[in-house]
Amino acid sequence: AVLLEVNNLSVSYPEFTLHPVSFALDAGEMLTIVGESGSGKTTLARAIACLSEPEAQVSGQVYLNGRELLAMDERARRPLRMKEFALSFQNSAEWLNPSLTLAEHLREVLCRAYRGEALARRARELMALVGLETADLERYPRELSGGMVQKFLLANALALNPALVLLDEPTGALDLASSQGITALIRDLNRKLGTAFLIITHDLKLASDLAERMVVLYDGHVEEAGDTRAILDNPRHPYTRGLLQSAVGLNPVRDMWGIRPTTVAYTREPHGCPFYGRCTQSLPECASRAPELERLPDGRQLSCNRGGILTLLSCRNLSKSFGDHLVLDDLSEHIYPGEKVVVIGPSGSGKSTFLRCLNLLETPTAGTITFNGVEVTNTKTNI
Repeated sequence: AVLLEVNNLSVSYPEFTLHPVSFALDAGEMLTIVGESGSGKTTLARAIACLSEPEAQVSGQVYLNGRELLAMDERARRPLRMKEFALSFQNSAEWLNPSLTLAEHLREVLCRAYRGEALARRARELMALVGLETADLERYPRELSGGMVQKFLLANALALNPALVLLDEPTGALDLASSQGITALIRDLNRKLGTAFLIITHDLKLASDLAERMVVLYDGHVEEAGDTRAILDNPRHPYTRGLLQSAVGLNPVRDMWGIRPTTVAYTREPHGCPFYGRCTQSLPECASRAPELERLPDGRQLSCNRGGILTLLSCRNLSKSFGDHLVLDDLSEHIYPGEKVVVIGPSGSGKSTFLRCLNLLETPTAGTITFNGVEVTNTKTNI
């Protein structure tokens, strides 16, 4: 059953716009919103929670269990927070009152549904649930490690058994070991409690470990959305590919090929593709024409004027013989815009012949060569 439905949710500030975002989250599901800093992830989370800054202009609909939150009066919305949905923002540790113990923090939430010994018992249950000790209830926030703070924030968010928890960068300030512990904890809580999690993160490793679906944001635009595993295995937007290539948890080399430094100023009037200045396959018209987010036949959503990542140059089953001497035998290769490919091998292995065939300086004995989607194997025009 659909728990959260976001329809054309848009947020405008004088210097930033989150363009319409739509998605649905089922009960018990985990969904990640990924993107670099400044992409609009936190703006989206705040809008869903109806906690946008006063100067923000918010439009669209946010349905929670069929009730439209944005249309509600704040007095009607307030009782739903923590009971039906809860949230933990980035740097939430700064929101903890340094003069209150963890027990006092929990009491402020639990008093809405518990009294006396039932309240104390629930506090102990929550601490055990997230892997903290009962004795930690008497500690102050300053006495906790980063990992302990994040565990407590999870306990606080789960205090009243909400069906949905929004987490903004839950591992952003943690070391690797603590991050892995929080990831495992979120997965365990989802399995034990059936809680749905909407996770805001720049960490592709976290997204790959937790969520079945992801939404990729860039400069306030949804660039790609779909099944997490499918996106990680086969990204279709140039930005998604660059984001994956630069993700340390997934790619230790951290190579950002496919994303160039911004060389062209991005102009919002007329509104063009936000990735235009950094894209290796952009066309001049991309500067003035913003692509539509389209749903592909397999369910993937993609926003690209060129239909996603192109194959710049490819060869299939390429062979080359000089008389009876076979130099190249059934080679296939694909080269994408912005990619660097190195051909290595000892002298006489066929490197130069391979490059000469790709440049149409030699005619292959068999196979095809395609450039920008056009087969050029038998053409005499240089590419």
